[in-house]
Amino acid sequence: MNSDIENWIKSLELCLERKQPPNPVRAQLSSMPIASMPFERVSTDIMGPLPVSGPSKYQYVLVFICYFTKYVEFIPLSDIKASTVAKAFIENVLCRHGSPSFLYSDRGSNYLSNIVRETCKLFEITKTHTTSYHPQCNGQSERMMRSVKDMLSKYLDDNKNWQNFLPFIQFAYNTAPSVDTTDYSPFFLVYGRHPKNPIDSNLQNLDVNKTAQEYVTTLL
Repeated sequence: MNSDIENWIKSLELCLERKQPPNPVRAQLSSMPIASMPFERVSTDIMGPLPVSGPSKYQYVLVFICYFTKYVEFIPLSDIKASTVAKAFIENVLCRHGSPSFLYSDRGSNYLSNIVRETCKLFEITKTHTTSYHPQCNGQSERMMRSVKDMLSKYLDDNKNWQNFLPFIQFAYNTAPSVDTTDYSPFFLVYGRHPKNPIDSNLQNLDVNKTAQEYVTTLL
């Protein structure tokens, strides 16, 4: 009789919905795996809505960040429909850096849509996402967007075309050394060289006669 009563109580739908087990079982937490090469694992998020900007009425910034190099891509968007996000991903990540092995995002409806799922399937990309209501799972993107908001906020009040500053903010972020992680700039880890600035033309003797093969040998 004891087991019959216990089974009957455990089968009550209302109790199953509302009662919590005395010792809930939770999976062990673990750190996100670190990629072994540039743009092998890419994280994405969306910042906004921001004040409407420019004739295209941009309100959002679509962000992609490489887990390995910390290299970022900022794309201003007027909407965040699934088709818009998928198109921006193809044009700004796939066509520039190649196909990543993993794409990581939150559980927004645009990221969980069929069109994004089919895009990842077409390019053989494993799509992963955070747990619900737990932004800490995508901490790298969240922390990076905090830095971008700090830089971009200085131009929002006095300028209605904030999208014009995004390329410069992206360049500044990508060329600054990541002291707390790699000690190198994302630009250097992606391209194998430091960016050339105007002052470099006066300080360096450029070898204009070097062939492509000689350059590759030196780079390697």
